[in-house]
This record gives sequence, C-alpha cells and structure tokens, in this order.
Amino acid sequence: MADDFQVQGGNGRLYPLDAAKKEKEEKRLADLFAGGQKWATPDKMHGFDGYMQVSQQYIDWLQACLDNTSEELMRCNWKGTSATGASGKFLKIQDLWTGNGNPSFKQFKDGQGAAPKPEASVAPVLEDSDIPF
Repeated sequence: MADDFQVQGGNGRLYPLDAAKKEKEEKRLADLFAGGQKWATPDKMHGFDGYMQVSQQYIDWLQACLDNTSEELMRCNWKGTSATGASGKFLKIQDLWTGNGNPSFKQFKDGQGAAPKPEASVAPVLEDSDIPF
C-alpha cells in the first residue's frame, strides 16, 4: 500500500495518542467531571484512537457468518502488525476471521466460499382437509 490510510474494508489502524490529543482528552474528561459526570476520571482516558474501514462486502461477510451461528453473539478475530507510516507508528489491523466453519474475510472477498447457511427447519404443510373448522 502506498499510503498508510488507504485500507480495504475490514482493515483498520490504531494510533497512540500524541501529546496534543492526550491534553485535549484530559481536558474533556476534567470538564465532564466538573459537570457532574463522576465517572470521568483520568483512569478512564484512552491511550489510542483509530478507525476500522467498513465496506458493504465486510458487512455482507459479517452477516453471512452471523447467520451461520446458532448463537446470538459471534466473536470476530483480528490480527495486527506494528507498522510505521506518515502519521508515525500504528497498529495495522488485518486478517479477520470468525471460526465456526466460516471463511475468513480474505477468503470471502476472494470468492473462496460463502459462509454456509444453517438448514432451515421446515414447518409442516397443513392441507385444507386437516383444518378442524
């Protein structure tokens, strides 16, 4: 990739806060605390910010994987590598997968298989003669 901000859907970046952003966040929390938000203490300050690139293909993959699970929740796993770009050092989020027999996001994008659909239970068909009224 030529520029560190150009990523495919499903990938992202996580940057450590620089001094200016830390100061801004500390002020924001102090203002919230002064305004009655007692939870807004310095230990609640985050040390990183970033983004995740979302595409329709990424949403379709997530939905297909979720449709394939029998649970209400599904775990999405990421791998990350440390990288350096124009904005300094960052964590490069990539390589997404869910398990449960689902293809990884890369496999899904490359057309190496869609997430299998669970078999739908078939409701019995009642003939008109079976209706008691």
